Amino acid sequence: MELLYPELLGGMSWEQFLQLVKVKADVKTAYRETDPSTLSDVFAALEVEQVRVAVLMMNARNYADVRKFGSNILDPETSRENLSKGLMAKMWGADVVVHKNVPMNTIVALSEPTDGRLVAILHLAVDTFLGADDIIKYYDELKELSKELQSTINKAANLMHSFITTVERH
Repeated sequence: MELLYPELLGGMSWEQFLQLVKVKADVKTAYRETDPSTLSDVFAALEVEQVRVAVLMMNARNYADVRKFGSNILDPETSRENLSKGLMAKMWGADVVVHKNVPMNTIVALSEPTDGRLVAILHLAVDTFLGADDIIKYYDELKELSKELQSTINKAANLMHSFITTVERH
């Protein structure tokens, strides 16, 4: 069996991989576990583009989660040659490939190479991702809080000065 993306299995970095593909969906989530629903979502992210998911990539730790629940959705690979290339199973018609350079808590769905190498990336268990609008909003809030804090410090200094002046007079 020939792998569809043989270049993924070499010494390529994550950044180099991203240069080879067109990311159609880059979904960042708050805490989410690897489960059938999560995997279905990453498939759907490509299927809305009317392309088939050919390869599902993840690292070994995320695949361990899939192995725990996936007996009814995985068709495990048994060929030693394919296993040595990272092909672990088939799921819903897609090759499941484990690769050390896929970041932890990241699942990648790839289309057939003939469909333009479209990719959907799902980031699991991510704390928070801020966009430019969020950063500007928080910056404005921080400026406002800084002004209020400075005003409170000035009031406290004035009160302290008044207290000292009153004590000195008596």
